[in-house]
Amino acid sequence: MELIKMTGIEKYFGGKLLFAFDKFTVYKNDIIGVVGLNGSGKTTLLEIINGNIAPDKGMVEVKGDISYYKQFGQYQESAGSWQLREFHSNSSISKGWFSGGEKTRLRLAEAFSMNGSILFLDEPTANLDTNGIQLLKRNLEKYNTMMIISHDTTLLDELCNRIIEIDNKTIHCFDGNYTAYKQQKELQILTEKREYENYQAKKKHLEEAYLQKKKAS
Repeated sequence: MELIKMTGIEKYFGGKLLFAFDKFTVYKNDIIGVVGLNGSGKTTLLEIINGNIAPDKGMVEVKGDISYYKQFGQYQESAGSWQLREFHSNSSISKGWFSGGEKTRLRLAEAFSMNGSILFLDEPTANLDTNGIQLLKRNLEKYNTMMIISHDTTLLDELCNRIIEIDNKTIHCFDGNYTAYKQQKELQILTEKREYENYQAKKKHLEEAYLQKKKAS
């Protein structure tokens, strides 16, 4: 079942193309890790799907509600009491007294309170200690469709069944977890290198043959 469908997408910033792709689909039970260099557009992709940013071209269709944890979001004091207890947070404490880890826990509690059928996470383990990460993982078990941006490759290995990479201003899809993606990526790079070397060798051979023919004429 298709939950998210993007077609003919182009996004520019400052007149420069950030990324463009023909089609991207998220199906029910997809747990997708989103990877790429800083500035490649990972967060922008989630923001477009969530409707916070409009693409310059293309269409986005979403079937279902999205619960969205943003890396640099602000706590809106809307987390449910159960989620606050689960994440060991106290909503009555002034925000100014929160540590980075406590702020992360509060905003995770808020995201899980939304009860969306699709979960978006942007660097959810940032500022979390080991206990916080284990608590996060337990709560993730309640969701079967997710998109996750994370530098925590262990998390991506444990959770994901697909990886999308934003590279060279487009997206590339890989089946499997992060380790499987790295293996496929390395094979792809090796194949491209061999193809280039074969092309260069063939080109050199043709050039030498042309020079030999020219000398003989």
